[in-house]
Amino acid sequence: MMKTTLYTTNYDSEFYYLMSYNLKNGERSIEYKTNWDVAFSYLSKNNSYRVIAVNEDAQNKLTIKNMSDQSDLNLIGS
Repeated sequence: MMKTTLYTTNYDSEFYYLMSYNLKNGERSIEYKTNWDVAFSYLSKNNSYRVIAVNEDAQNKLTIKNMSDQSDLNLIGS
């Protein structure tokens, strides 16, 4: 059974950001916040990565986070 849900909000902020809500105890926490609007977020099929789209001045920029250590995945060659 799912323990948390994610949502975007701009509560007390100019920009939308990603929040989590624990369904068991009611705790909320910021998952991702930046100086642009978070447009959407989803997990990969096996929950290994989180994709976050941020609307930066009318352009969607993607960030992909490794869920095991919260590091950013670099898609451009090293």
